[in-house]
Amino acid sequence: MPNFPTVPSIARDEVAERLEASRAAGQLVVICDIDETAWLDRKGVTSAAASLAAELLEIEPEHEAMDLAARFYRHAEAIRDEWARSTERRELARLLDVAHIGTAEILSLDGDDFGPTHPDLRIGARELLTHAANLRRQAWHHAVRSLYPTAGLGDPVIEDLAVGFPHRRREADHRLVAPGFVDLLRSLWQREVPIGFLTNGLWTSQNPKFEAVRHHAATVAPEVDWEHVLRDEVRQMSGNLGLAKPQPATLRLAVEAAAGGCLEDPATTVVMYGDNPERDGRVALNLHRQLDLSGRTHGTVLFGFYDPFPVMPARRLDLAVEERTVRFHSHRAAAAHLGAPRRADAIVR
Repeated sequence: MPNFPTVPSIARDEVAERLEASRAAGQLVVICDIDETAWLDRKGVTSAAASLAAELLEIEPEHEAMDLAARFYRHAEAIRDEWARSTERRELARLLDVAHIGTAEILSLDGDDFGPTHPDLRIGARELLTHAANLRRQAWHHAVRSLYPTAGLGDPVIEDLAVGFPHRRREADHRLVAPGFVDLLRSLWQREVPIGFLTNGLWTSQNPKFEAVRHHAATVAPEVDWEHVLRDEVRQMSGNLGLAKPQPATLRLAVEAAAGGCLEDPATTVVMYGDNPERDGRVALNLHRQLDLSGRTHGTVLFGFYDPFPVMPARRLDLAVEERTVRFHSHRAAAAHLGAPRRADAIVR
């Protein structure tokens, strides 16, 4: 990643003014993250793991099953990090580094079809599918042995947990669309705001999330043309691109797929909407800096920070990212601010 020089800071009120002006003029573009923004990925893993363990091991009370699920996830994270540093599994490590495949995604992989993947990452993707089942076995083994060291639970139980997990994970999918996210998309669609999607991950695990969102959205808001809003052309995934957020090229490609060459228009504002300052916030900052360095006239790129769990003090961001950030404490607040006339529940700081 190039070391960009510091760009002049912009005042908080100027951020809000630019965003409002572009929205009012119909020159706003919104690119949405998926994991933990539209889709509660980690919750899906832990709830599926707890449900499966409670059933197979006959665990009561519920908090004990959740404890086991948390241990399962933590150990899987540790193994995933070891893979990323591996000198023996070079193609796998490269995939995890370049495409930023997360633990929740790996745990849910099943089968031998990794779908459309960038040619440079296909070997690593194939290897990842091979190792996903082993990751589940190791993580369950650690979780069960650490919580029940004297229970004498053998390998057949571990195998049942490992084999059953992807299936249980899929059963929970329809409940994992983030509350209010469909309201945000509907509001943007009603105002004819171009919408795109940018997520780190492989097609084989990310595409079903889009389809689940589409199915849920069609039930909640049947008046919207969801086939168009969630069409394949506006779904950008790191596994397909061969690079991942926060690389600025990923966001540029997402914007071009959703709205063509609008970045050349100084009246345009692009909002990268997501929950992760290190990925979503940084990619917005990196693209804006890259546009500044080009020396050509260009639009504005901002980070729409979806932060549903505000704490006091507010979650601190890198100062350079903070200066280009609009905070939203709910998807409905973002819908009110980005897709409809401004209301009091849209929080801008």
